[in-house]
Order: sequence, then structure tokens, then C-alpha cells
Amino acid sequence: MKTFNTTKELFQEVCNCFNVNPNDVRMRCRKKNVVLVRHLYCWVGHTYYKRLFSLKNLGMEIGGRDHTTVINGRDKINSLLDTKDEIVVRDVQKLKDYFEIGEYSLVDNTDLIQENEVLKRFNKKYKVEAVKLNHEIIALKLPFIIVYRNVYYAIKNKNKKEK
Repeated sequence: MKTFNTTKELFQEVCNCFNVNPNDVRMRCRKKNVVLVRHLYCWVGHTYYKRLFSLKNLGMEIGGRDHTTVINGRDKINSLLDTKDEIVVRDVQKLKDYFEIGEYSLVDNTDLIQENEVLKRFNKKYKVEAVKLNHEIIALKLPFIIVYRNVYYAIKNKNKKEK
């Protein structure tokens, strides 16, 4: 995954990825392609680089906007991904490829360690086993599902004997 020292570098790379003029994205322009790049910048900045850049700093780079603009942009992309919007899915994949982001990339291992600790405590407390799922498996009938940091886990009861 590419690393950046400033939000300006991140912003410039997102604009380069989509061949959009950075000044157009910073302006109050509401053209669909410009707004989409702005939202993608917010999404990638918050999703993959949140440990490096605050919401405020990400917003300042796109024309002095505040943190709520970044949150709105991130949420907009997430909702379009959930509905499997073809254009957004294609653009997100293009951005991931451009930034060399793997499916399970993390800025550092802190998130993974924290996630494992949470699951260990959950498993011990409720005497169950949490199993990580990908999004396609959710449709199966499972006894219990938890969500932690947008990752789904199936809960299996350890006390039940399997047939």
C-alpha cells in the first residue's frame, strides 16, 4: 500500500488516478465526476489512512471543508458499494489497484491485534467461537452474527455437539 506524508500527497494521487484537476475537486463544483472523486478521496482517506490523517485535515485539503464532509463522502461511497453501484465498484477497484491496496490491507497491525483481542474476550465470555465471514456468506442461516469494524463474524455455540 502506498504511504503518504501529507493529505496533499494523498489528494494529488487520487486526482491523478482519475485524471481530474485538483482545483476542480476543491471548488464547490457539483459535477457528478468531480463529486465522485471528492467522495472517493474521503473514503480512501478515512478507510485506509485514518491513523495518519484526521477527518479535519482530510477536509481541509478539499477546499477547507469540515470533518462532516469527509464522513458524508465516506458514507456515500460505502452505501453505493453496498448497493453494488457498477461505476463506484469499478472506481473503488481502480483506486485500490492504483494505491496497491490488498483486500485485507492495514496501515499497521494495531487493528488486527485489537480485533483478535476483542474476539478472544467475546469467545471466552460467551463460550462461543467467532468465525470471520466474507460478505457473500451472510445470507446463510446462522445462529448469531456480530459486526466489528465492518467485518462480519458468525457465532457458533461451542457447547452444542455437532452431528
